[in-house]
Amino acid sequence: MPSITKSIELAMKAGANSDVRRECAEFLDAASQFYKAPACSIRVLAARPLRVREHWATELFGDYTPETMLIRAWMRTAIRKEVTSFGTFLSALCHEFCHYLDYQKFGFHDSWHTRGFYERAAVLYDYVRWTPPKKLFWVPTSGECWRIDWPRTNRSSCNRSIISTLVRTFAEDWAASEPDQEESPLNLEVARTAKKVAKAVSKNLRVTPVAKGIVRAIGKKAAIKLRPKEVEETVAAALKEVVKDTVKTATREAVQSAVEEAAKIGSSAE
Repeated sequence: MPSITKSIELAMKAGANSDVRRECAEFLDAASQFYKAPACSIRVLAARPLRVREHWATELFGDYTPETMLIRAWMRTAIRKEVTSFGTFLSALCHEFCHYLDYQKFGFHDSWHTRGFYERAAVLYDYVRWTPPKKLFWVPTSGECWRIDWPRTNRSSCNRSIISTLVRTFAEDWAASEPDQEESPLNLEVARTAKKVAKAVSKNLRVTPVAKGIVRAIGKKAAIKLRPKEVEETVAAALKEVVKDTVKTATREAVQSAVEEAAKIGSSAE
């Protein structure tokens, strides 16, 4: 499944609806076969419908029609008509597929947006995108309803995502290297892999919101006028230490995982 979702991502970058629809159809066929459910069809449309009211506006990311077993997904933003992010599109696709499962696999008469429904959709998304499972955090709202606390949810999954990426990078690149060949020395292979790791870490560490929060806190508590240069240097130094410790821990786990995996391969070969 991760290879199929990667094909969807590549098709989205090309921007052609027909190519995205073809890859989505393959995704749904594979998912339906896994769940032993009848096949459903897919339409990939352009800009998302926008509903505007006096005090609010909503966008439709996707929908599912039980009578026709048809999923519709929109791949462009409502206002600027740009191709939406792959994560947003895939999340909508998994969401609508879970509605499909409620009707066709579990035989429900309706498919409600319960907490359990969102938990199932999140598990499916993480599996098909090959990302670590994300624990959803909820906060109560009016009318005995609940909503997902996305800031807390994303913070909790940050370190797991980094470690997963590190382990995968080592497994795919470093462990597969051949250091005994002169044209591929180990130190060059490690340096190449380290660059990939650094890029992955920079994507997952949400440093900017943390830095802004620190600066705001300093500004509220400081009894004297802040000097921007001093604040910048102090916050940067503090964040550097935190990031360094986080990466050190993640790297230690990644190396340990790679060593254990290599030991398993060696014992099975014997």
